[in-house]
Amino acid sequence: MSLDDADHLLSNAQDAEYVASCIVAWASRYVTPGALAAAARSFQDGGTQPPADASRAATGTPASQAAASPAGATSGESAASSAPFASPATRDALDVPTIPFDPNLPAGTVRLTELNHRFLRGIQAGRHTWLADEPVRMGGSDLGPDPYALLLSSLGACTSMTIRMYANRKGMKLDDVVVDLVHRRETLPAGSTGSAESSSTAGAASHGSTQTEDVFERQITLKGELSDAERQRLLEIADKCPVHKTLTGRIRITTQLVG
Repeated sequence: MSLDDADHLLSNAQDAEYVASCIVAWASRYVTPGALAAAARSFQDGGTQPPADASRAATGTPASQAAASPAGATSGESAASSAPFASPATRDALDVPTIPFDPNLPAGTVRLTELNHRFLRGIQAGRHTWLADEPVRMGGSDLGPDPYALLLSSLGACTSMTIRMYANRKGMKLDDVVVDLVHRRETLPAGSTGSAESSSTAGAASHGSTQTEDVFERQITLKGELSDAERQRLLEIADKCPVHKTLTGRIRITTQLVG
């Protein structure tokens, strides 16, 4: 396969797409449509062995060869059947509908489209596409993060970027920053309006007669040769990231029917 002037990192998007299409064409010989989906569901439901088609997908045995061989005839299939099969990244890979892509989507617009009549959604922002879903226990297929995980990832990404930008600007020896986030709801005592940060934004919501507050717990790990003063300053900077300010500021959501 000739890559002409492509570099080793495939930094050009057209080169990367060409290589990806070649890989897909090659892999299509070795996987029966639906095999990964069936194997993932079997493994997720507690099965100890994936279906025969899944073993073929895992071992790289061409479909024609596998069809001509008795079940368990190859050592590769036997080895595959005893190992965990589908990772979350490849689960149901062949059954995922194509995410609609609009090259004329206005800049700054994020579009969500249905990929099935349950919870699987395609997301487009600029030239980027990804999936949102719900866990299997909630009736989804677990092919992407759920909406709250996406919200947490927005806050975490913004936090990490803001800390890095400040550390670079100040010449701090920050080697790495890791941000872990958890979302939960807490029931407030009677008469409480929530934390000082959320009270100005109606962060305390009423569910019937019970007052609850959404809590975003953020844990930050800073790695590098940093003084105590620098670490404290970077912790303060975390609260200044734009997404943090949006979530704790005044928010207005407008909705209109356009079709």
